[in-house]
Amino acid sequence: MLNFKILLTFIVFAGISCDYVIDYAFRNMLNSSVDRCDNFYRHVCKVGTKHGMLKLGYSILEEDYGNFTVTDDISEYLVELMKCSETDYKEGTVTEKLRNLLENAIQNGEEDIFLNNMKNIRNFTGHQNQFSQFLANWESDLIARYQLGCELVIGYNKERLWLYKNTRVIDDFEKILNELKPIFNTWIEETPSFKKYQVVDKYHDIVSNLELQNMSSSHRISQLTTEFKNCQKMLGQWLNDQILVNIICIDDNYQRYRNNSERLLTNFNAFLDGNFVNLGLPFYAVASRIETESFYTGLLGFGIAHEMSHSVIQSNGDEKKLFFSQRTTNCIQNQYYKSCDYYNVPSDNCIQYLTRIDDNGSDLLGFRGVIQLAKNQFGRKLYEQNDEYSDYTNLQLLFMGQASFACNYRISDKDHSPFVIRSNAIAAQNPEFRDAFKCGPNSNISKSLHKTCYILGPNASPE
Repeated sequence: MLNFKILLTFIVFAGISCDYVIDYAFRNMLNSSVDRCDNFYRHVCKVGTKHGMLKLGYSILEEDYGNFTVTDDISEYLVELMKCSETDYKEGTVTEKLRNLLENAIQNGEEDIFLNNMKNIRNFTGHQNQFSQFLANWESDLIARYQLGCELVIGYNKERLWLYKNTRVIDDFEKILNELKPIFNTWIEETPSFKKYQVVDKYHDIVSNLELQNMSSSHRISQLTTEFKNCQKMLGQWLNDQILVNIICIDDNYQRYRNNSERLLTNFNAFLDGNFVNLGLPFYAVASRIETESFYTGLLGFGIAHEMSHSVIQSNGDEKKLFFSQRTTNCIQNQYYKSCDYYNVPSDNCIQYLTRIDDNGSDLLGFRGVIQLAKNQFGRKLYEQNDEYSDYTNLQLLFMGQASFACNYRISDKDHSPFVIRSNAIAAQNPEFRDAFKCGPNSNISKSLHKTCYILGPNASPE
């Protein structure tokens, strides 16, 4: 086997870039001085690594944003939006203009029409003598809202435009999701406790109905265009001032978008909302630059499979009943406690974070799904050297992809175990890891194994 340091030097200095994301990970995150069989997380994510994949995702997005060529179907919309950020808006402008319009409306006997129009754009339901106070309250923070609104609305549509131009990534994610479904459903059908409680059909349907939250469709972009144009058209009928129209429409858009449930995640993260798997925009961006399928499946397949696992592993506080035996629950938690001991994580952190059976279990079940997916995808090639990175097998790159997911923006939080525990617990639980990296019985990965936890499938506890 080639010396890793020689390989890394060759990649960086000889100008060879086989895979943008792997090269980035090797240069910026990997620490070859740490034995991967002793602390796999610190081998892949060196001390001091912050915002690893998140930072990479944003750098890709900024580069792509700068190269945008606006397409015909949304060019008019974006051009109008860009005007808002160039408007020299001064405090008092809206108040002064709308007061003048109200005075003109009163003189022309059209006060009711004017106030009804204001109701349509800002829910003003008072009378003429209350209008001045309404304007003062509205405009008190309109400047800040307007500027933020410009950034938000333009940014909101940049995100969708990026996804609109990178539909291959969405197709790839949907393919992963759909290929994981039969793997999970087979395990559900074979799980003794699911049979015992007669919930096989229930969870089979839950998994089968999972979808990727796709917020990039041309329909959604067209809808945004229509909403903005309708606002301009409505106001333009009685406001002969295009700048004022744009100011009010942008503010209206901001108020609606601020609480829009379709707002994309800005972190390298994912979450499950009902039957929708939601992925952060940097997640998509990183995927757009990975060419090595095994690393891709390990890194991004894990994010999807983890969220899928949440659909069948509910937290203890959830209304849905956990259809697992106490033996299964204890196995999962004992693995994480034992990993804490081996990697010197303070016990109070373990107590605080490792009570999260749903996230810990989703880590283990999710990556087991990824391994089965890779076996289906690669067959025997999974155990062979990668064509471009010949110092690694595809199976090794699969595990390295998963650990790179953890080179993220946080160490731990109230919902998740520390990443050093998550990655090493996954490595300990899967014999494929020890085989892939030839970890001996005295390595930390081997010694930190509590016992193999079977969450779903025929080997799961029947109690």
